Amino acid sequence: MGLSILTLEKYLKKVCYLSLFSFFLLIFNVNFAFAQSANMPDRVTQVEMALSGSISSGSITDRVSNLENIIWGQTDYSDSLDTRLSKIYNAVFESSDQGSGIALDVNALEYSYSKEVTSGSILDRISNLEKKIYGSAYQSYSLMDRLSKLNNTLLGGKVNQVNVSVDAGKLVRFRILRTISSKDSVAGDIVPLAVDENVTQNGAIIIPKGSYAELRVVQADRAKHYLGGDGKLQVEFRFVTCSDGINRSLVLSKEAVEKNKSLPLTVGVSAAGLIILGPIGLITGFFVPGRDVEIQKNTLFYASLKDDSHIWGFLPNNGNSVNANQ
Repeated sequence: MGLSILTLEKYLKKVCYLSLFSFFLLIFNVNFAFAQSANMPDRVTQVEMALSGSISSGSITDRVSNLENIIWGQTDYSDSLDTRLSKIYNAVFESSDQGSGIALDVNALEYSYSKEVTSGSILDRISNLEKKIYGSAYQSYSLMDRLSKLNNTLLGGKVNQVNVSVDAGKLVRFRILRTISSKDSVAGDIVPLAVDENVTQNGAIIIPKGSYAELRVVQADRAKHYLGGDGKLQVEFRFVTCSDGINRSLVLSKEAVEKNKSLPLTVGVSAAGLIILGPIGLITGFFVPGRDVEIQKNTLFYASLKDDSHIWGFLPNNGNSVNANQ
């Protein structure tokens, strides 16, 4: 009798442990599935912004179907919604040895035509390129068909893409696209930038001239002339869009600071005494004694890639290498 009770006790403990394990496994799977699902809107938004520059209304299902129609000219209901979205995302942003992503394609095509890129949406950029080459845009065709036609015309049918390893601190030279001033700027203002020269690695263009980047105003204090107060401006380097269409974070590295000291921005072209403040990092500050800080449109300055990266770039001139930008 004692043996039977002991056996029953062991059995009940085993059942209890298995039930507890199953409960935790269920919770993990639910949380994991929720995390995947919660990430869907972000991925849909990212693709929509890249392709058209705006966010669509409607359900996630409708938005995914619309993106499939834009890219391939048809909708595929045979896979799960998450799988379909992954295919869309990969088509735009993922390159491989077998082929380039849409974002990389567009950059390579624009560069082959004009030796720089533009910063609009992918669909607008393709339409503009078609108008220049063919005289009209083929908006009724799928994005893949339009890219194939442009590739055959400009690149012999294929982008020469390559994946390169890029160390943190890689310098990028920018041109500011609008004047900012401590007099009328406010915290949170976004200031567009354009890459002023190609950034290359191992002969591949990883950030073409004309690529989009952003500054954000962190703090702006007007000069108090009657009190002798200084104008102050703090800005944050946010990101730059690379050849593969992926935004990568920027930082004001020590080397970038040294480069900037040789530019007109830091020797007081518009106001004597303009200097860069520390700390070296994401945020940098400027002040002018007794006057407002003003950084003119088209001013040049340097920032650096914040992190080590693997970036898909393209080889210009049908694979002929260029000198690396040091």
